[in-house]
Amino acid sequence: MSPERANVFIAEDNKRVLGFIQDELEAAGHKVVIVEEAFEEAVKAVESFKENEVDVALLDGNLANGSEENHGRKLAKLIKEKAPWVKTIGIGTMEVEGVDVNLTKMRLEEIVETVTNI
Repeated sequence: MSPERANVFIAEDNKRVLGFIQDELEAAGHKVVIVEEAFEEAVKAVESFKENEVDVALLDGNLANGSEENHGRKLAKLIKEKAPWVKTIGIGTMEVEGVDVNLTKMRLEEIVETVTNI
């Protein structure tokens, strides 16, 4: 991966937040190659990481829309098993266990900087 231009997967269930993150990443020169808003679809998307040359995955810690289950953690574990070359970043108010880095969701500059430098 070129640090200046990463292929990014985003799993985020809040469309507004998703739009902000995607816009900021693309403005910084990154390419958002897959976006999923539901856990089940995100799981299916992991199978296409190699084909889409995904470098970095941004994972909402509370992907299950406020339930007690931490689907971000489950997704991080699956990515580490199926696509170990992908760097994972947890985003949100909940810490995502098993990711490379955890960040606060709305600190857009920090997200972009981390994607660039991870």
